[in-house]
Amino acid sequence: MIRWLGCVALAFVLAAVLALRADEKKDEKKDNKTDIKAARAFAGLQTEFNTELLEADKDEAKRTEVFKKFSPKYLEHAKKNADDESAVLALEVVLQLNSAKDKAKVRDEAVALLKKEYVKSKHIKPILRTLAVLGGGTSADQGALEIIKAVAKDNPDKLTRATAMEELASSLEFRAIVAENLGRNDDLRASYEKRLGADFVKKLMDSADTAKKEAEDLRATLEKNYADVLPKEEIKPKDTPSEGGKFKVGDPAPEAVCEDIDGKAVKLSELKGKVVVLDFWATWCGPCRAMIPHTRELVKEHGKKPFVFISVSCDAKRETLQNFTKTTEMPWTHWWDGQGGKVAATYEIRAFPTIYVVDHKGVIQFKSVGFDKKLDSVVEKLVKEAEEADKKK
Repeated sequence: MIRWLGCVALAFVLAAVLALRADEKKDEKKDNKTDIKAARAFAGLQTEFNTELLEADKDEAKRTEVFKKFSPKYLEHAKKNADDESAVLALEVVLQLNSAKDKAKVRDEAVALLKKEYVKSKHIKPILRTLAVLGGGTSADQGALEIIKAVAKDNPDKLTRATAMEELASSLEFRAIVAENLGRNDDLRASYEKRLGADFVKKLMDSADTAKKEAEDLRATLEKNYADVLPKEEIKPKDTPSEGGKFKVGDPAPEAVCEDIDGKAVKLSELKGKVVVLDFWATWCGPCRAMIPHTRELVKEHGKKPFVFISVSCDAKRETLQNFTKTTEMPWTHWWDGQGGKVAATYEIRAFPTIYVVDHKGVIQFKSVGFDKKLDSVVEKLVKEAEEADKKK
């Protein structure tokens, strides 16, 4: 199962379809009553799914049963409402709930339906990022890759073709840098091998150069042929997108407005003058939990200095975070962003854990996916700089 994509991206699906409804202009050729009926059916299905998923919480077996129960329901909705944009969104959910490695029949049917009916459709655009993440990213999902490449080649709308290429380029860049990180980080590689298997990880690492070259070719094509429909800043490669999104070292850290573990409003800007580590995680994330003992030592070493370690929880329920910290020693600052939260969206978090380090001036100085041993030395250096700045005041 695709835990990050399946759990976080799903939170946006209902909002996406409602937004599409709000902005949609009436089509005189379309039966509006049928249109509304499809939207309501999808919204009801999504509500039912989210309710059962939240009840399952972090119980992996229960979550898997929920996925299996609802995948056929989403596929059936797509078949019954083929002319409505909610059909494509329903097929997206099927892909998210069932990885290519599962070899589930329901997923094969969803892929086949997308290939047959929606490659040239205007409705495909909202799910291009998901297709790119699955096909070009670390999942290396061949079915999703074939679909988004076909959209980039054959969709009649130029902006849709360009968007497909841009999303795929970003995802391939994501794959390349994760592969490079795996090559230089033994702990990260071990965690990936445990979850995905040594053979898969080796193929992923071997694909780094090919992915990078393909992304470069896509960027060149966008620059040459699609500059009129995509802004230049979207055509240029995003700096190390696998390491937390579009923000690079040296950029001012974007504002993060959130709530702490008890519901109190908090802001990143209120911590200016201190070195801040933003650790995006979830309680169900194995590699995240594996970091806890090391984080304890890091916080203990710098606890009385101008330093704050913030674990930004993306768990669906605040209570899940609260219960976890009651039984696990985590003596540092905790924020709760929720499933599909604004802070994770702002920082374009695509995997857990993703770590940013912000210096006392509010500038990003480090970022990584997974634990990177460089974190300690970076924090030590930045804390010393913050202390020197305090002395000069």
